[in-house]
Amino acid sequence: MKLVLITGINKGLGEALFNHLITNGNYRIIGISRGITQKQQELLKEGKFIYVKMDLLDLNNPEQDLKILEFLDKAEEVFYINNAATISPINKIGAFKNNEIKQLLHLNTFVPIVITNYLFREASGKKISIINISSGAANSPIVGWSLYCASKAANEMFFRTLKAQEEENIKINVVSIDPGVVDSGMQGIIRTVDDSVFPRVNDFIELKNKNELQTPEAAALKIIKQANLV
Repeated sequence: MKLVLITGINKGLGEALFNHLITNGNYRIIGISRGITQKQQELLKEGKFIYVKMDLLDLNNPEQDLKILEFLDKAEEVFYINNAATISPINKIGAFKNNEIKQLLHLNTFVPIVITNYLFREASGKKISIINISSGAANSPIVGWSLYCASKAANEMFFRTLKAQEEENIKINVVSIDPGVVDSGMQGIIRTVDDSVFPRVNDFIELKNKNELQTPEAAALKIIKQANLV
């Protein structure tokens, strides 16, 4: 069995990734999110996938919180798609509340690190593929996005280090994929921010107005091909 863990399956890119992969009979999907769509509810009733209902802000100990060890034990190969992330809050440095900083870094960076660490411990010896959904923000300082940029940059370095650690291990595949700008709920948030906080807001409004945003479905297909999940 090939097991695929996807975080944030109920909307946007995560939902699109789920929809593409659920049709592939080679994979058993574990979806981790606060909620699921009506279509996913129907698939769950039919036993088509495994659902871990949780707010990832509450994830601290994967062994106790995820309860997926029995599925890891049965899997021949494990894929982890680090998708769930937030860009909020968008603000100037100096204006953040401490709990806002903590929550963004927990979801965007702490969660994928502890899940990856857990998988490498509990699925040791199996084929493991880590697919990190990256962003251009990992490499470009964007005013207003300091927390998001920092979290994505941290992820990039963590997964680059993991790839270096396992470079001689043919069973391990680590890849970071930047899907580009996707028409998602995150983009909707971005377009509402005042330009005094986020000077580039008009660039993103223009992308929407000119229909230059990728659909989540197109971005998901690109990721699946790059990650050899076809």
